[in-house]
Amino acid sequence: MQGLAVFFCLLGTMAMVSQEMPTQRNSSKAESIAVNYAIYRNAVNNFVTSNSTITTGEIPVSNLSIPSGWKSMRAWSNRIDSGNCYVWGAVQGNESEEIRKIFMGSFAIGVKRNGFLTNAHGADTPLPTFIPENSIVSVITQ
Repeated sequence: MQGLAVFFCLLGTMAMVSQEMPTQRNSSKAESIAVNYAIYRNAVNNFVTSNSTITTGEIPVSNLSIPSGWKSMRAWSNRIDSGNCYVWGAVQGNESEEIRKIFMGSFAIGVKRNGFLTNAHGADTPLPTFIPENSIVSVITQ
């Protein structure tokens, strides 16, 4: 009987230190990164669609309408080139999946792999070389 009590105490202890709790924390962080990227990406999108005179280069954060108090959680970047605006940044773990969830599986959002935009729909959109491999990327057509 004492052996069973010790066994169940060990099972309880193992359950408390299981991998579920860190995964939930990592998931919350991934969701925060995703929302942070979405705010930046949408601000870039709003700027690009309302300022058609800008046809090339980077849009400074100071030109974007970002909510007060927003702070970049990653080094998000943007650049207008050849009729498209690209918004990208480094991601880790499941952050790219969380970003794609926010944008409801959009064809225009994916990860750069082997020079192409890769997402659940395939990998057929070539990306410029200035975007680093394995970055999350959003393509906004002007």
